[in-house]
Amino acid sequence: MKIYYKIVTVFLILFITSCDLDFQDDPNNLTPEAADVSLLLVSVQTQLASLFNGFNGSSMGYTRMQYQFGNYTGDASAFNSPWSTYYAGILADNQVIIPLAQEKGLAKHAGIAQVIQAYSTVLMVDFFGNIPYSQAIQGTDNPNPEYDNDYEIYASILQLLDTAIANLSDQIAPNVGSEFDIYYNGHTDQWIKLANSLKLKMYVQTKKYNEAAAASGINALLSENNLIINSVDDFEFNYGTQSSAPDTRHPYYSGNYNSSGVGNYMSNSYMYALKSTNDPRLRYYFYRQTQSDPSGAELVCTLPPSPPDYYCYIGDGYWGRDHAIKAGIPGDTQRRTTWGLYPAGGSFDRDQFLPANAGNGAGGAGIEPFMLSSFVSFLKAEAILTIPGVNGNASDLFENGISQSINKVKSFGSKAGVDLGGMQPTNSEISDFISQQVTDFNAATASDKMELLMTQYWISLRGNGIEAYNNYRRTGLPSLQTPLSSGTIFPRSNLYPSNHISTNSNSQQHSVTHQVFWDTNPVNFID
Repeated sequence: MKIYYKIVTVFLILFITSCDLDFQDDPNNLTPEAADVSLLLVSVQTQLASLFNGFNGSSMGYTRMQYQFGNYTGDASAFNSPWSTYYAGILADNQVIIPLAQEKGLAKHAGIAQVIQAYSTVLMVDFFGNIPYSQAIQGTDNPNPEYDNDYEIYASILQLLDTAIANLSDQIAPNVGSEFDIYYNGHTDQWIKLANSLKLKMYVQTKKYNEAAAASGINALLSENNLIINSVDDFEFNYGTQSSAPDTRHPYYSGNYNSSGVGNYMSNSYMYALKSTNDPRLRYYFYRQTQSDPSGAELVCTLPPSPPDYYCYIGDGYWGRDHAIKAGIPGDTQRRTTWGLYPAGGSFDRDQFLPANAGNGAGGAGIEPFMLSSFVSFLKAEAILTIPGVNGNASDLFENGISQSINKVKSFGSKAGVDLGGMQPTNSEISDFISQQVTDFNAATASDKMELLMTQYWISLRGNGIEAYNNYRRTGLPSLQTPLSSGTIFPRSNLYPSNHISTNSNSQQHSVTHQVFWDTNPVNFID
């Protein structure tokens, strides 16, 4: 069921329940006990998508998945909105949901809320490092919460996930109605797989900080084998096609498929990574508005187009920009390559070479890919290649990850009304591509295996720059294009939002060179 149908359902429920208020209750001063756990749970689930979007654009720029204009670092107000979504939204709502659900015997409701809190808190730690957590959301009792150490928060989140799994496994508690679970339609077994997959990601993330604990935790998860292993269990947020009141379309669709023209530039080096290998996902990922080559002011680069250092323009209408170039923006909004069918719900590129207009393609019915089966396969393979004591067949997992990603992307070809024009890759072409990748992987040295693995992980992450940002800080891979702006400092973490700094007397701004606890790599390890 699409998210917009469920939102409409929730609005109707809110209206109906408002008609049944006991008029002895002051509607302007309702207590937490009067809250509807199910409705609050929907709110927390939708807020997660807002939080993800608040960080995703910057992360894609950092990792060359989308064009980064000039220097990485913006002002400290850049993350005011996601910071507020996390604290005033997700944590504040969960402070009501979890104890109230437990009081009412709704353990599975509590479990879902706890998994969302875990996912969102890990995202915050990965982005900022130390944050207020144990003292957060205490209102006037503590308006200036102290910061918790990032490694201590990770430890508490692993415990929270264990608690969530126990709650989700409760055989007595009633199920969450499908209309109140916008991700898994009330199937708690899938939430448990997500919780385990998040634990796997956390253990791989912290392998250099505590290798023994990572190995032990990963081996236990691999032995239990209750992870996201196919697309049915993928953790993703689904968008709709409605353009107003509210706009339910994917934000990368609404921001580019409109009368003003394309707003984002694609990354030349990211497009080249697919184009140069005849990757079957190319036409799904990118939509070309023109087959003409840029010239004059439109060709903003002056350096020779010699990958992997500079790409400038990669030909065949793939019109993007090099990483961190600061040249002026020409009037090329009707010619830039833009988001395709996957994951933004845009157009499939069948050589139509027409402007990206509202209503084209899947109409914005795309996804936010939070945690997919392909990601899990690549994480397992990385653990096997890099953590002593973790055993398994990395080659098989590498192959699985690529196959799962391609199959996921191909599934968007069945979106209603999307014309592929016979340009979709054949089964033979897909088989040949995967076979060549596996052959190269099996023949590679240990370090080259990691390069190939992280490159394919990076490509499969289309639409999720957050995990690409984590991977790059953790491994330094894949090898990415050098920034074309001098004096650029890669953000090993991000500035705390200005609103938080100005209102919390215990806050203290850190530099973007500050490294999150699991990032034990040298200074200037990446750029």
